[in-house]
Amino acid sequence: MSKRLVIFTVILIVLLVSATVATGYYFYQQGYRVNFSIDKRNYQTYHHESPKFSFTYDASRFQIDLDEEERFGESYLVGLKLPSDSRVGCDVRVVDGNIKFKDTAQETGSLISKQISEGAEFFKSGNYGFIQIGVEKALSMEITVGGPLGELLRTDQVFVSHLDKTYTLMCGTSQGVYDYFADDFAHFFETFSWE
Repeated sequence: MSKRLVIFTVILIVLLVSATVATGYYFYQQGYRVNFSIDKRNYQTYHHESPKFSFTYDASRFQIDLDEEERFGESYLVGLKLPSDSRVGCDVRVVDGNIKFKDTAQETGSLISKQISEGAEFFKSGNYGFIQIGVEKALSMEITVGGPLGELLRTDQVFVSHLDKTYTLMCGTSQGVYDYFADDFAHFFETFSWE
């Protein structure tokens, strides 16, 4: 009986290995590549002086963008971007006034979406939720908007009031590569804090 069990186990292992190799070869022929690597993140902390806040980011992937060329306007405080593509990253912006939260995140998100979607050819928002940034209540939401070349841009945005100003924390890139950077964007939001 045990000899039969050994033969059955060997045959089962050979079939599983063969199926795995055949599947891998098929995906390889279709252009997929599987990389088994372990990367150590190079997290660094950025401290902003006025207003005082901080966040951590992977310095091996992103660089701090202080907008020395003044391309983003007065509301821009700081951002992260890829060295090779400034359209991928996160930024922090500020405007005067406080957010007036409604009873639900859906109501608040719909009102904010209505204001920021004016003039957009394509605009879609959703996945509204209330979160905390420090002790302040904040609204998080996903926004997809049509870009100038017809591409879809996906952003996650958080709106939070702090010291009589409203801050927008946003991370995004084109829809097609968003998932690749999703963990980096989530890390930015998770580590953002007031000092």
